[in-house]
Amino acid sequence: MSLIGAILLGGTDFVPDVRLMPDDFYSHTHQEAWAVILNMHRSGQAIDIILFEDALVRAGHDRRPAYWADCIALCPTPFHAPDYARSVKDYSNRRQVIAEAGRKAGEAWKGKVSKSPFYDQADVGIDDLL
Repeated sequence: MSLIGAILLGGTDFVPDVRLMPDDFYSHTHQEAWAVILNMHRSGQAIDIILFEDALVRAGHDRRPAYWADCIALCPTPFHAPDYARSVKDYSNRRQVIAEAGRKAGEAWKGKVSKSPFYDQADVGIDDLL
């Protein structure tokens, strides 16, 4: 929410260098918003709340003006956008590690792996995510 608010407040200059993809965001609404922001940024379009909402509608998403205004209102400054982006990426990585650990636990529960290979495979799978 803060990252999107920072960009809507500060414009394209505040799109961070951190490589974020839409699926790095937990919320489907934020995934859609980030996809639109990335498209706008990559095509050299200016970004503000009005242009962003128009791009959302063109992409087939709901406008939600009050929600995006709240994102802006909750963002103290656009200058922290890189920190907000790192936080989004960090939480995304954590969710991926948890999902991988759950998948490995499910395999162990079903008896699909023996004890020793399970630990080796789990370490490799989790290390790949980090």
